[in-house]
Order: sequence, then structure tokens, then C-alpha cells
Amino acid sequence: MAEYVGRPDAPQPAGRVVELSREGKALRILKGAHYPMGVAVRSGKVYVASSAVDWSGQVRGKPELLVYGPEGEEPLSRQPFPQTFGYPQTLLATEGRLFVATTWGYVLLLDPGSLSLRSAFALPETLNPIRGMALGPDGFLYLTGSKDGDGRLVRVPLSALLDVPEPQNLDRFAQVLAKGLPDPWGVDLVKGVLYLVTSTDPKGTGPGGLYRLEAEG
Repeated sequence: MAEYVGRPDAPQPAGRVVELSREGKALRILKGAHYPMGVAVRSGKVYVASSAVDWSGQVRGKPELLVYGPEGEEPLSRQPFPQTFGYPQTLLATEGRLFVATTWGYVLLLDPGSLSLRSAFALPETLNPIRGMALGPDGFLYLTGSKDGDGRLVRVPLSALLDVPEPQNLDRFAQVLAKGLPDPWGVDLVKGVLYLVTSTDPKGTGPGGLYRLEAEG
């Protein structure tokens, strides 16, 4: 779990990453991340998005991707993040792929071993910023975020993403599954059911909640 502490006056480095048991007990605290906003686990490795951005948008340090092993508190490696795409925000690790959503509305596809860039895309007319990501067995990438203040759930076929270095516009492939959601962030797909977390209630004045939606319909 990434604990993002966005206060500009927070002690540096701000925030931390905590590994929890299923019962919620803290097993270890991973050190070295600065304003961490995303975490993903795959094949014994823990990937952390060290955004280096406080909640005012001020950059306080250098954005990085950190990689930890199954044990220990210090990162095994640190990779500077290409700031031409913004700052790393959300991570999704799947078999042979590491997706990174940035604060500028890009999604990067990286090699999980070398962290080298394989491709990138954006949905400027459909979803910007992009907050949450989940990959379904149907080959679709499910995304949450907003467009002009309208909270949305969108999906794009992963097959539309070409293996080229230039960022791609995938608006024409995007399908909006839900609109009017109250600031959705994290999303996951479990046995054909989508679960997403919102930061507020439908009125925009209360606490967030957990939404459950059928992947089809």
C-alpha cells in the first residue's frame, strides 16, 4: 500500500509504502520513495511510483520508479522517470508488462525487467487524467479517471497499442462504460466484476466509496 502524504511541509521524504498481511498487520515498511502514489507486485518484485509531486503540484525532487525484492526495506534499483510524460502516478504489473499512468494523462508500457519504454498512449478527448488501471482476460485495459470533471470508466483494447516509441492517441478505440462517477481512482477486475474506488460521494462533499459494476453492461 502506497501512503501518499501530499502536504508541502511534510518531512522529507514524504509518504511511505507498507506491506500488509491479509489481516491488516504491517509486515514491513519500504524506504526510499518520495511522495509515492502507486505500487504493484509481480513475480516477487515490488514496483513503486515515486512521484516527487506534492498535492499543490509542486515538484520536490526527482520522479523515479523503485524496485524492491521480496525482503528488505531498501530498493534493489532506482530508475529515473522520463519527465516528458509527466510524473508516475498509478502502476499495474501483469505478466511481462508494467503499465504506468502519469499525472499528465499518459499511460506508459515498460519492460518490467529493464524498465525500458516499449510504448505509450493517451486519451486526450476521452479520459485525462487517468487514475486507475486493470487488465482483463478479454484483452481490454480498463481505466478510471475523468474528463472535464466527469468521472468515467473507460476501456481500450490492448491490441490497439502499437510497439512504437512515439506516444499514440487511442481515442478512436476507447469505449466509455460509465459516466458521472464521483472522482474514481483505483479499479480492479475480479471474475467478470469491476470494482472501483471513488474519492468522494455523488454530491462531492462526503467520503468516497466502493462501486461494483458488471464488466458487460
